[in-house]
Formats: sequence, C-alpha cells, structure tokens
Amino acid sequence: MLQYDKIFFLHIPKTAGSAFNHIFKPLFGPDRYFEHMESQPELFLSVQRDGRPFFMSGHVYFEAACPLIERSDVFTITILREPVAQLISHLKWVKYVGSPKYPDPNAIDAEILEFARELFRVPLSDIASVGDLLDRPLGLRLFDNLQVRYLSDPFVLRVGPEHAKRAIENIIKFKFVFVLEDMAIAHEMLSRKFPGIEDINLYNEAQIVDDVDFRNAEIGNFYLERTALDRQLYLSARSFSLRFHLLKAADAIPR
Repeated sequence: MLQYDKIFFLHIPKTAGSAFNHIFKPLFGPDRYFEHMESQPELFLSVQRDGRPFFMSGHVYFEAACPLIERSDVFTITILREPVAQLISHLKWVKYVGSPKYPDPNAIDAEILEFARELFRVPLSDIASVGDLLDRPLGLRLFDNLQVRYLSDPFVLRVGPEHAKRAIENIIKFKFVFVLEDMAIAHEMLSRKFPGIEDINLYNEAQIVDDVDFRNAEIGNFYLERTALDRQLYLSARSFSLRFHLLKAADAIPR
C-alpha cells in the first residue's frame, strides 16, 4: 500500500511537467487523474475535498494551492529548470501560439494572441525588440522571473528580491522538489516511493526553430539579467533538493 494516495504537482511552465505528469497515470484510474487544473478551478477544489485518491497537476500559483501543499496527507511536488533554458523554451512556446502553425488560435485570450503574434515576428537574438515586449505589463506577467512568480506573488507587476526570498522559503513546504537537470535521479527516487510509475520521456520537439546566438556576450548577458532572481531560486532549490530529497545520490550529480 502506498504511503500517499494523493499527489499534487505544481507545474511551472516549460519544466518538462507534461512529460512528468504521465509517469503517474498507471497509479490512478482515468477518473482520478487530472491535468491542467488551472482551467478547472471548481473541479480543483472539489477533488481536494472528496477524500478519495487523486493525482492532480496544473499551472497553479503557490498562493492558490497553498492549503493543498500544506496538507500532511498529500504528496506535493514541483520542478524547477535552469532559468535561461526555461525562459527561452517559454518564449518559443508563445511564439508558436502566435504562428500560423498553431492549431486553435480562437481558444487563446485575444490580448495574449496579439502579443504572441508580435513575438512570433521577432528573432530571439534581437534583444532590443525582445526586451521591449518583455517590459510590457503582459510580457512581465508571462516571462518576468516566472519561476519566482509562481512560488511567490502572481499579481505583482515586476518580481523583486523580496519575492525571490518568499519563493525560496516556500520551496521547503513541498514534500519533493528537484530541478529538471536532476530528473533521472529524481525519477529513481520517486519510483521507490511509488512503485509502478512509468518511465519518463523528456523528448519534446520544439515547434519553433529560433536559435539564440549565445556566442554573443551581449545576448547572453541580456538573458542572464532577465532571469537573475529565478537563478537565485534555482540554486537554492537545487541545494535543498540535493541535501534533503536526493541525498543518497548527491555525490554522483555534477553541480
């Protein structure tokens, strides 16, 4: 019998969460496996209250999920990712939403769709144009140190050091935290706790080809500066994860 029959995964965008979700499918019937709870708030609350086993995940901010995260009977997880890689991946996804290839533009909020179409026309190495878009209120909401935003305050216009501090404090409230770069060993540890989970396939072909010229120091520094607070969180989360969640394998993982 599993120690936990209730699992919640706080899915920060572009951290391989969609692939991660699927490893838990064999443990739950189709009626108790739930993804994208951010778009189903009433169901999200109902499942929490019905007392039955569940797997739930979604792009849900820490603030909204805090009561669930703090429950002793729920195994709670989140994943972080190297910040520049996460930002570039997220930018490419939104560019795809604004591209002619996107299959269902009518399902996208009109303001986001217009923004995505502007972003689609901008090469990611054109940092002046990218910066102009990222500094808009919608750009800040979508991209400004997004990992800190998810784990602190989703409503602030611009993320600051106080939000990074709060996000770092909130990390310890999850029962299992790791970074994407440590996925293999994290999966091994989880398979011991939850026998029967599936293997994970991290292969996810980008829908948009837009290589960033990181040989250019100005471009590299632009993306580093845009993710500085996320990097503080990432480094703190990885240190915490290696010490408390992946302890047995810590010496084998390159820092």
